[in-house]
Amino acid sequence: MRRIGVHEIICGEERLQQGVIELDGEQVKAFYPLREELPMTEWWGGSIELKRQPDGRWQAYRNGVFINETFNPKSK
Repeated sequence: MRRIGVHEIICGEERLQQGVIELDGEQVKAFYPLREELPMTEWWGGSIELKRQPDGRWQAYRNGVFINETFNPKSK
């Protein structure tokens, strides 16, 4: 599991300021407002867009690029 904090999570028409996503493999397991400092949270800044897949799972994209648990933000 990987926990990532960003300035904004975009989910359809909704925008969540100062949020956290939790990735497990290629799937977003949870997303929520950042209310306190959480251990093992990476701060990426910027925004992440969440898209619901036909099977109901959420997947995350940063600058239009699909991200998963092993994604390296410094390589893109």
